[in-house]
Amino acid sequence: MILECSFRPKLADNLEAVLKRAGQEPSVVILKMQKLRALDARGMTAIERIYEQLQKRAIHLIVSDPHTQPLLTMQINGFIDKLGEENLCAPLEAALDRARQILAQKPAIKG
Repeated sequence: MILECSFRPKLADNLEAVLKRAGQEPSVVILKMQKLRALDARGMTAIERIYEQLQKRAIHLIVSDPHTQPLLTMQINGFIDKLGEENLCAPLEAALDRARQILAQKPAIKG
């Protein structure tokens, strides 16, 4: 699942509804930040909430295409350390490759 981050801090509040609309809970979510030019404290809090909500559900988060200022804000706040540098990708194709790598490592669920 790819979430566009242009940024709507309410996305963190509505994440449950977004995941339900997907029909099946994803194993990986890519947060595409290409259109986000600046990230303030409120936006950083929202991203951290999204990360925590996904972690509780064992859903992997990948951040794609952050601009310089949002990237610096995430680094200063220690978010990149939490996320893992391998889950910070540019361009989107690299994020998709990372998602494929994560999915290939997940054990198959037997029905």
